[in-house]
Formats: sequence, C-alpha cells, structure tokens
Amino acid sequence: MNILITGGAGFIGSHTCETLATAGHRVRILDCLDPQIHGEKPTFPDQLTRQAECVRGDVCSLRDCHAALEGMDAVLHLAARTGVGQSMVDVADYVDTNVRGTATLLEALAKSDRIGSTRLVLASSRAVYGEGLYACARHGRRHPDPRGRAQLAAGRFAVRCPDCGEAMRPVPTPESCEAKPLSAYAWTKRHQEDLCRWAADAYGLPTVILRYFNVYGSGQSLNNPYTGIVSIFCSRLKAGRAISLYERGL
Repeated sequence: MNILITGGAGFIGSHTCETLATAGHRVRILDCLDPQIHGEKPTFPDQLTRQAECVRGDVCSLRDCHAALEGMDAVLHLAARTGVGQSMVDVADYVDTNVRGTATLLEALAKSDRIGSTRLVLASSRAVYGEGLYACARHGRRHPDPRGRAQLAAGRFAVRCPDCGEAMRPVPTPESCEAKPLSAYAWTKRHQEDLCRWAADAYGLPTVILRYFNVYGSGQSLNNPYTGIVSIFCSRLKAGRAISLYERGL
C-alpha cells in the first residue's frame, strides 16, 4: 500500500514508518518539523529519508494536505500538539493544530477522488477518558466526573463513589468508557475523534481510532518535556535527580 503518515518524523511516526517500510509498503511523511520536538535547525533524519518520501509541510495547509494525499491508499494521522500541561496555557495553538489540522486533512480527503477508498487511522489519546474507570466496594464500577478544584486544593485526592461517598480504587479502563476530557489537550483529541466519526458516516471513509496510552521506547526525545511520564522518570533517574510524585505518590 501507499501510506501517508502525518507527523511521521516524530517518535511514534518514525517507528511506524520503519515497520511499514520493512513490510514492503511505500511511505510518505508530512511533517512541519516543530522546533520543540526536532530542535532549532530541524531536518529529517537520514534513516527516515532512506525509508520514506519526506515532505516538510503543515497539516493545517489545505495545499500541503492535497499534495501529500496524492496517490495514497491510507493515512495514519499522527500530527498533533501533545502534552496536557502545555495545553492549559497554549490553548489556541492546540486547537489550531489538532482540531483545524484534522478538519483540513478531512477537507482535502473530501475534495479528492479517493474519499471512499482511502483508509484513515487517527491517533487519539487515553486523555479523552478523563479520570478513567474506578470501582466502589459497594456499588461496583463507576466512571466519575472530574474532581473539583476545591477538593484537590484541600489535599483530598481520593476519587469517591457518587452513591455512597466512599473512596474508590482505579481499575483498567475499557474503550467502552464514556469520554470525559479534563484538559484542553484531551478536548482537542475528543474533537478529532468526532470529526473523523462524522467523515466516516458522511463519506463512507474507512476509519479506525486508536487511543494511545503513555508510549515510550528507543529514540524518544528526553529534551522535550511533553514526551510522557516514563521518559521523564528515566531521564531524572539517569541524572541522579529526584522524581516528583503527586497526590501523595498514589
């Protein structure tokens, strides 16, 4: 297949590109090479250029999306701003890249002659679940609403059952769990999902949505503060520095 990876020069994208290229697929990458991720003078790594056709462009540009989609059988949409904390202050930037970028990609697909045959995979996030699933000893599983600011400020971190008020314990969150986003980042990922579901229904666009949890592995940047908790813990341990734990370490 001919596969386009938006944001393909990032950590997940580069590993995915290697896997696809090794399997014999033709890969094209569309990436803006954001300096926060790729440094002040960003370029595509040599290994990536050997595996794929690398195009520097912006997913928010309809022209760039049109050109990148030419001849493609499938799209893996990874291009996004990531990081919960940063999204709470850079709100417009996150909405612009994540929501408008997805809308632009879908518009380019809708205006192409391959809208019904091009497969789409969206990289969403576990963040859309919010608090995730919990279990009460008396009332079973519950998906609680977000804890309030006053509760957290008072140091009362326990997630409590809405029926009896007792503290609940976290349990694995299934994909059937309702979306209850907490952060601006999470809301943009939810909006990405909504747009892709709409396109799937409206155009018959074959679509799969993956909700990534914390990812980590070789080649991950330890300089970018928004690469996830595993890389943060590893980099601090290697440097002999203390790990910051929140909510009393629980």
